[in-house]
Amino acid sequence: NESDQLSLLDPTGNTIHAVVYSGNTYKSEIKRSGGWTLEMIDQQFPCTGFANWQASTHPTGGTPGQPNASAGLMVDTEGPRVVNSYMEGDRIVHIQFNEPLDSIRSVAQENIQLPSAFSLIQVRLTPPLFDQLEIEIYPAPEPGKMYELTLSNIRDCQQIPIAPMTKMRWGRPVIPSPYDLVINEILFNPRSGGSDYIEIYNRSKLVFDTKELYLANRKENGEVGTPYPLRTESRLIFPGEYWVVTADSMGLIRDHWVKDADRISEVNQLPTLPPDKGQVLLLHQQGAILDEVNYEEDWHSPLFQDTRGISLERIDPDGSSQDAMNWHSAATTSRGGTPGYRNSQSIESGTNGEEFWIEPTGFSPNNDGFQDHATLYYQLVEPGQLAHIRIFDHNGRMVRFLVNTTVTGRAGTWIWDGLGDERKLLPSGNYIVLAEFLTLQGKKKRFKRVISLVRGYP
Repeated sequence: NESDQLSLLDPTGNTIHAVVYSGNTYKSEIKRSGGWTLEMIDQQFPCTGFANWQASTHPTGGTPGQPNASAGLMVDTEGPRVVNSYMEGDRIVHIQFNEPLDSIRSVAQENIQLPSAFSLIQVRLTPPLFDQLEIEIYPAPEPGKMYELTLSNIRDCQQIPIAPMTKMRWGRPVIPSPYDLVINEILFNPRSGGSDYIEIYNRSKLVFDTKELYLANRKENGEVGTPYPLRTESRLIFPGEYWVVTADSMGLIRDHWVKDADRISEVNQLPTLPPDKGQVLLLHQQGAILDEVNYEEDWHSPLFQDTRGISLERIDPDGSSQDAMNWHSAATTSRGGTPGYRNSQSIESGTNGEEFWIEPTGFSPNNDGFQDHATLYYQLVEPGQLAHIRIFDHNGRMVRFLVNTTVTGRAGTWIWDGLGDERKLLPSGNYIVLAEFLTLQGKKKRFKRVISLVRGYP
């Protein structure tokens, strides 16, 4: 009863009208629990789709055989919008829209502009919902590569056109390697009445299909537990794109700022996410583990006495998934989470020509989403060095042994959150960061940098 598709057919099997419904179609958390019918708002525009349906407003819960209690005028001023794209085989591109399209104008080949390397063979509008274009192209695209096409003059059934020169990404998905996709954000302790969510980030330059991805925990014996699919239908995830999985998309939108609801996948069940500690595994359908995070509540900022509704955000997508220093509480200015877009606490790796430097040189760990932590960068000529990072106050007393005998790569980062070794926020003031790097040949380099910490509270 949670979701389905209904079709009205003529005696020859042709579709007269079709509609897809789900719990979200009620547009009411109370009424979706049962006892209320779904009613069309404006019968003059039966092909409008989701926007033209809602829960009945009649006291008895429905109006069978009577005019709909929710009847009214449906004002639609927006044209169709692309919500999904995927490939069927090597040469069929599917483009899904948020509403049904005009069956004549939308299949005109001049409305679709492909890259010059491709020819457009055929365009078809697929029944029964008529909200998908099926495009046959030649030749087959390069596996994993992202392409763009341009849409124009595509119209809905009310003849409202798509935004001019709409760009749409597409590609032929490939099987991801470990860490091509990473777990980027976890909400494991939602507000009362809310739902957990897990965010995935594509840090590669390739295209993948989220239908082939699964989430899981580990059993007590360490084996991988029951895998839960991210989606039951194909949806591509492109380079640099985020994808969110939750059991309650409407609750997620209610509790957090969501910039693009099309990047949210509502599933029947997520892996169990205990509020104290747990594991999250990202799997491919072939069984490969793409990423794994063993989180703990202690990874949250100690500034929070109550972490309900606050997600853990990955700071550096290129950093270790298992390093607590690579995770931080989401900023309060982002309402405790950033589902489907760049994390409030994220950094971008870069270089300024030095071997060791800090950005910013002054920070305020108050969890407002602006300079809440300092990032310590290194870029070395020789990899495999031993690193020690110690932080001293103005009296020369060591307050934090940040990195203790860690083997480096050629480049990387560490995060200082303003806490001392006792996991308490340090006083405002200037601090000395002493970094030491020791090569396998015994050559040592020392760097001393000054950083300012300013305490404050949002």
